[in-house]
Amino acid sequence: MVWWGVKQLRRPRILLAAAIWAGMVFAGYEAAGIVFGFVILSPIERLFKRHDYAVARPELGTDLLHAILSGPLLAVFVIVPFLLTMGLFGWVPSTGFHEMVRSQPPLLLGIEALLISDFFGYWGHRAAHQIPLGWRFHKIHHSSQRLDWISGVRLHPGEALVAGFIQFAPVYALGFEGIELMGAAGILGLWGAFQHANVDWRLRPIQRLITTPEFHHWHHSDQVESWDKNFAGLLPIWDQLFGTYHVPRDARPRTYGVSEPIPATYWGQLTHPFRRTRRTLPPPTGAPLPPPPPGPPTGSPLPAPARALAARPAPGRPVPAARGRPVPSPV
Repeated sequence: MVWWGVKQLRRPRILLAAAIWAGMVFAGYEAAGIVFGFVILSPIERLFKRHDYAVARPELGTDLLHAILSGPLLAVFVIVPFLLTMGLFGWVPSTGFHEMVRSQPPLLLGIEALLISDFFGYWGHRAAHQIPLGWRFHKIHHSSQRLDWISGVRLHPGEALVAGFIQFAPVYALGFEGIELMGAAGILGLWGAFQHANVDWRLRPIQRLITTPEFHHWHHSDQVESWDKNFAGLLPIWDQLFGTYHVPRDARPRTYGVSEPIPATYWGQLTHPFRRTRRTLPPPTGAPLPPPPPGPPTGSPLPAPARALAARPAPGRPVPAARGRPVPSPV
């Protein structure tokens, strides 16, 4: 039974049928999410906006292409780990544990599946930040400099493939089935869109109980103190337990993005993780440093956009493999 999933990879008809079915499911999820976002979340963002973004902001088309194309594209790739999961964990029902899990009330099954997938989602998300190969893909999601609900769908299919496997394969292995997995994925997906929303809500009474836009905007902030923080998708207790919770009382996240230049186009973002990142070498010992760029006179306040740009590392500087990790200078 362990090799059942591997054997299915040799059957093109099964793969094609599964890919078509999964593509329809993903497309349905994406279509419903886009309608929900523009009908419900966009008006809320206009009423309670945190930053003054227009709905038709720069790179909106790129994010819409992520929403429309990446779902069906991911469906083609998700078949492989799905079949492998069935093969690797197909022995679970024969142990009797599956029957014990299935004997619980449906509501309890749904809650358990949601909690377990959120727990493993925390570790998958954390790994995407702290493992250099994972960050190569995950930084596409963090490249948004304007955070709103639609920016949440900017996700490289390669990352989503691995993250989905880490998050939901253990839930299947424990005996939960499709209805619980789809329910957990739907709730986490919709809540993820809300976390990215451009709303000026702190929601302090509940921010330690459930993730909020304030919590997740700190996760996307390019301020150094917020790097590699706030990984939870639904329950911030995972960050509180494992030392990655960061929601200051006396500060707000100001700017977003990564120090490395990321293409603004959909195709450019799909191919960017496979390109070599060029890092500039430091000047030789004793060589004079280049003069600083011209700026305003000393003591002149910078306008808000200029302050935001000045706070970010200049392009061409050494880029960490994962945010918060310095890269040693070449010898």
